[in-house]
Amino acid sequence: MRNAGRCSDRHGPSTGRRRARGRRCPAQFADGVPAETGTFNMVFARSGAFLHIPAPDGTVWWSAQVADPRPPKPTDVGDDRWLDRLAELYRFEPQPLEIIRATAQLHRPTLMHTLAEVPIWHDDRVVLVGDAAHPVGAGQGASMAIEDAVVLARALAEADSTGEGLAEYDRLRRARIGKMAKAARTNRDAKTSGPLARRLRDLVLPIAFGHFYERATTWLYTHDLGTLPSQAEQPRPAEH
Repeated sequence: MRNAGRCSDRHGPSTGRRRARGRRCPAQFADGVPAETGTFNMVFARSGAFLHIPAPDGTVWWSAQVADPRPPKPTDVGDDRWLDRLAELYRFEPQPLEIIRATAQLHRPTLMHTLAEVPIWHDDRVVLVGDAAHPVGAGQGASMAIEDAVVLARALAEADSTGEGLAEYDRLRRARIGKMAKAARTNRDAKTSGPLARRLRDLVLPIAFGHFYERATTWLYTHDLGTLPSQAEQPRPAEH
């Protein structure tokens, strides 16, 4: 089964170890369900978010981000039992329920984690970029890694030494990555809201998306990284 989305858990303890706290992510595909191709769909259900993407060949790729305090035991039950369990969890949601019932192949649930913050990104010669430095989630991991690469190349090209370049890269990226991580936490919390918060969210989201979404995400999608250094400005070899 192809995964139509990623799911993640809350932050673990400050030691940096991972901890699962009731989020699992089965992923499947279904056939024969009418859906608009080229759209990404997310349902904020009682039991967790349900994502699905219709593919051009008529299949629907989907992922259920189930909030459950009981850790799953994938070896205990077969595929039919897992699908029955999911159908029960999403019984109040017509579209997810239809997709689950049309599913012919199942990938077993996987516990996903969010890692604690990485406090140190570099020393004088070694640097972390992308998820190795800041696993932000929210579907922005690859984007943030590409941004890291551009900023790192510029910082090294303009610095007098490798150490100075790495320190400048760290300085330039911290604020933006911190803001992205905060947005990701808000996104995760919205998927596991209580009854009252869910009701308020369902009332507010249609208005917010129509009037405020573009403005609220301008910082993310219009960020200017500048220009990559020319060949003559390429970073110098590291000192030995």
